[in-house]
Amino acid sequence: MDNSNSNASITVNGRNWTVRGTVIGSNEKPIPELIVEAWDKDLVGQQCLGRGTTNEEGQFEVSFVNTAFNNMGLDPKPDLYFVIFQNGTAVANTLDNVLDNVDESHPPIVLKIPLEG
Repeated sequence: MDNSNSNASITVNGRNWTVRGTVIGSNEKPIPELIVEAWDKDLVGQQCLGRGTTNEEGQFEVSFVNTAFNNMGLDPKPDLYFVIFQNGTAVANTLDNVLDNVDESHPPIVLKIPLEG
């Protein structure tokens, strides 16, 4: 399936997946220059799918191939959570709020973290 909408939170083009989102602070303002890792959480483990850096608007993009999460064809959609880093230190994660079985219909991803934007 190919989704050419670059504003979508999830796009899939063959085996290639792209996740887009925005990181905002507790004051609702975007936070630039953060590293955002996207992870897939399964019953038997977790895999880091990739990482991206937030721009001036707090927007990030992480791209990966489906083989990073689709174990032997049994898991066609990732269960995503995010880990956010500032200056090499993890400052927040969404492990308690995993996005199950995401696909191209997923609403915008906004990660609100306890920092000031």
